[in-house]
Amino acid sequence: YTALGETLRENLRFTDSAGTFAAVIERHPLHPAAPQFQTRVIDVYRDGGFNDLVVREKERYVNTYAPGTSYWVGSAPSGIVMTALRGHLEDLAKHYQALAQQGAKVPQVDQSTARIAFLTSAGWYRRILEIFPQDSKAPEINYLLAETLEDGGKPLEAAAEFDKTAYGYFMHPLSLDAGNSSVLAYHKHADAQPAETRPAALKQAVQASLKLAENFPTHPQAVTVLTRAAQDLYELKDTQAITVAQRVLTYTPGPTPEQRRIVQGVLGDSYFAQGDFPRAELAYADLLKLTPRTDTQYPQVVEQLASSIYKQAEAARAAGNLRAAADGFLRVGKITPEATIRETADYDASAALIALS
Repeated sequence: YTALGETLRENLRFTDSAGTFAAVIERHPLHPAAPQFQTRVIDVYRDGGFNDLVVREKERYVNTYAPGTSYWVGSAPSGIVMTALRGHLEDLAKHYQALAQQGAKVPQVDQSTARIAFLTSAGWYRRILEIFPQDSKAPEINYLLAETLEDGGKPLEAAAEFDKTAYGYFMHPLSLDAGNSSVLAYHKHADAQPAETRPAALKQAVQASLKLAENFPTHPQAVTVLTRAAQDLYELKDTQAITVAQRVLTYTPGPTPEQRRIVQGVLGDSYFAQGDFPRAELAYADLLKLTPRTDTQYPQVVEQLASSIYKQAEAARAAGNLRAAADGFLRVGKITPEATIRETADYDASAALIALS
């Protein structure tokens, strides 16, 4: 068989040569040399430029000679087979990933086809990690697995694999990128959820954000993910929003003006919701300084600041301290003269002053 197959190969009769080598496997499937003949089939098709057949035969090799298959009953795969197996697995994974990437760039191509190819690629990357868990390239393979899952429309599974890539190995070149990608994938999953399941998904994104900041405090995206986490926690009505927002303000390096605006808004809204109006006023005052008058949010910030001042005056009036109440109501007009609540505040100040004679 070997002599005939090689003679046909030398005469460029590639399909006949491959068929000769394949005949050995077909007739003697459990022969000790069967994996070697399958390798010859792959090599012949590669020499002939039959790329699709190369892929098919590599898949056959993996499915036939991987550990745990019927071929290895009572024995373990040889080192030669394991080496070939490792190479074929990565070749298959990269082939389907490249195929999917090409399809994703073509508008006429059904994108569901590209997603299927991405998930096929992910399956091969996953098998590498299952068969070769201690592989020297495991972090890189794990990252590629996560990428193909995300591109295949599985953001939650991708997030878990990015998380494993970031924190499940010793520090490596992809650790930081994987940590941030995990956060982004959890957010992508949360943003796709209906209202009833969004809170649980959002909690996963928050946990990933806090995990990144805890493990990689100097990460370039640490402030960004904490800022988003503060917003998410406020949406979840979690009091931890205040702690995370304050952490952003004291982070080194500090937040950008826009990030500071966001967390001051979170602080103001959180304190206001808790009835802590003095702290809400301080947060809104800082937020107002950071908000240009031309910004569409500027009037709303003015109203929030005015309301926090007004609420303090109301509390003083309810406590019987009319002097503090009057001063508080008047502060609305002094600090936020354009607020819609100003007329009401001035009226209430007048009433308090009249009561004080």
